[in-house]
This record gives sequence, structure tokens and C-alpha cells, in this order.
Amino acid sequence: MFGRVMCWTIFLTTIFFVACSTSSKNRFVSGELTIEEIKLNRYSWFQEMSLVAEIFVKKVGKEDLIRKLFSTKELEVVDSCSNFFVMLAYSQDSNKITYKMLRDRLEKISYAEVVIPDFKNNFKLHPDYESYAFRLYSVVGFCGSGPEQFDMTFSSFPDSIIHI
Repeated sequence: MFGRVMCWTIFLTTIFFVACSTSSKNRFVSGELTIEEIKLNRYSWFQEMSLVAEIFVKKVGKEDLIRKLFSTKELEVVDSCSNFFVMLAYSQDSNKITYKMLRDRLEKISYAEVVIPDFKNNFKLHPDYESYAFRLYSVVGFCGSGPEQFDMTFSSFPDSIIHI
């Protein structure tokens, strides 16, 4: 019995030290989140083990299910844009990667922020809104003629390429 406990203790201690030794680096992680057939591209910046900033982006096409969350007036704006995407942005610390930094980068490549209050209110009614803690995220749209893939690299973080 003692040997088994000692083995587990050594195993868990090793895992802890390995995790801690790799936690001192700034990391950029990308992936996807699918909510009821709506696929969002997910981009996260970590410092050590803490989430510093995260964005979800979704390009809005003519046939996307996400369109049902927009009002008729908002859809007129969406349809008038050559590229329109929704962005959910989280920033843990206003002294690190901020929403303003993200927005400024997008403005430099020909995207303008679009306020979408009806979308935001409808999105709040989604059953998964609370379970993913989206109340902590800014919800905005961006319209423009910029590229669909762009660099969003921040100092001391790995290269960060965003796809809308």
C-alpha cells in the first residue's frame, strides 16, 4: 500500500513540476468552438497559466445560421460589407492585451467597428451564453475590405495569425 501511494506521489509531483516549468512562457493557441452548428474560430493568448486575452471570430456569410441573431437593420449593414465578421473579445488585464489594441490593429488593415446591439441582446439569450462565460466578452462586428487572414502578434508572444 505504501509503495503504491509513494508511486502516485512521485508521479503527481513530476507532472506538477513539468507543468510549472512550461508555464513561464507566453503562448498563443488557436482552435474552434462549435455552438449549435455555428463554428467560431478561437484565438487565445496565455501568459504562464493565465488567459490574458481571447477572441472568437465568425465571418458572416449569406447562408450562415448566425444571421438569425441579427436584426433586419443590422443585416443591411452586414450585407453591404465586402467582409463582415463578429468578434467576441476578452481581456483579463487592461495593462496587457486590450480590446483597444485588437481594434486598432483591425482599423490599420481597413476594418471598422460596427456596434450590433440587437445581435448582442439575442446572443445573450442563447442557452450556452452563460456556460461559456460570454458575459465577460465584448461583442462587436467589423466591416471592411481587409484581408481574411491577418497578423495579430503582440510583443513577447508567438506569431498570431487570425482567420475570419
